[in-house]
Amino acid sequence: MENYILVGILIVFEAVMAYFFAFRHDPKRQVRGLIFKLLASASFVAVGRVAYQSAGGTDFAAILLLGLAFGFCGDVVLQLRRLVFEKAATVLGGLFFLIGHVAYVCAMFYGGGKWYAALVFAIIVFPFVWKILKSRDADYGKLYIPGLIYMFAETFMAGAGFAMMVSVTTVASVVFFVGSLFFLVSDIMWIFENFCTVELPVYRKACLVLYYIAQTMIAVSIML
Repeated sequence: MENYILVGILIVFEAVMAYFFAFRHDPKRQVRGLIFKLLASASFVAVGRVAYQSAGGTDFAAILLLGLAFGFCGDVVLQLRRLVFEKAATVLGGLFFLIGHVAYVCAMFYGGGKWYAALVFAIIVFPFVWKILKSRDADYGKLYIPGLIYMFAETFMAGAGFAMMVSVTTVASVVFFVGSLFFLVSDIMWIFENFCTVELPVYRKACLVLYYIAQTMIAVSIML
């Protein structure tokens, strides 16, 4: 019970920090934004750490916690791009997230998900993702091909969650799968925010809201 109370407190704190970062962000105060984002992202890692302890420190929980940690690193690096080394930070941040996705996929397969079910899911869903991305006028430059590879990996991660849910239907697997879908939509919003020729504030807000819900659901799924 104590772990659930602590997780609840951490989620509330995360929500407050994420709110200030998403809805009260001042582009002229990037350091302040970095602090809010760092605290919000550290919170879902903390939720994962408490959930890991509650789950008995299993290998499955450890792999998911590792994915959360890489997500935190990606968040910090991507926010730093607003201050220094924009292109390098974008690539490095994307790499951290990609490694985090690999960790999530490995956890799903370790937990009983079938790789071929994940692949079939990705092959079916990715064309729709690609069509959505093509529906907006955007300038991807040299990141077009790496971006497609990343988004396929993101779709495959959702597929791994689907494969796990089909193989082992539990509350945890359902929560992870729904979280992975939120993650996928969040990344689509992030691409629109950063590469579309017409910038809309809703892209950033939708991206961040969905992202923190996604990571929190994945973290909580560890203890369910």
